[in-house]
Amino acid sequence: NPDIIKIVTFANSINDNIIIFNLIKKAKKENRKIIALCMGKCGEISRILSPIFGAELTFGSLKEGKESAPGQITANALKNTYRINKLKNKNPKIFGLVGNPVHQSKGIIFHNRLFNKLNLNNIYLNFLVEDISSFIKNYKKIISGLSITIPFKSKVINHIDKLDPITKKIGAINTVI
Repeated sequence: NPDIIKIVTFANSINDNIIIFNLIKKAKKENRKIIALCMGKCGEISRILSPIFGAELTFGSLKEGKESAPGQITANALKNTYRINKLKNKNPKIFGLVGNPVHQSKGIIFHNRLFNKLNLNNIYLNFLVEDISSFIKNYKKIISGLSITIPFKSKVINHIDKLDPITKKIGAINTVI
């Protein structure tokens, strides 16, 4: 009967984060305190979303280049870009960019600043995806909207419930709700 359970693993794909999120939800239902997240590039989103889903805390480095584990985000980014201190345990709507690569995108800065300015309970993330099929299957229940970039603009069409006629005509998607 520990006071807090801590579980940290390495994410080999973005879908490994779902296991951690489900573990956090289970712990919450059982009134157990938990810290759970994934390391590595594919685990970065768990460092942002885990506290939002109910984990006791996450870890951030004091400055870029001083990370204590792979995939660790700066404390400044966690607080000021992603606003996890404001969104923790508030079930925000989750939006993001799906692609590979996504690290160069500045959408996280633009969208999260706008959500903050408009006082919206929303968060925008970069989703580094290798397999669009498994991503849609695993994240469909927790995502409210997506921006789609390379290489998935046409591949995602097969996973959309309802297509706009123009989308069918051009054969590519930029935005999914």
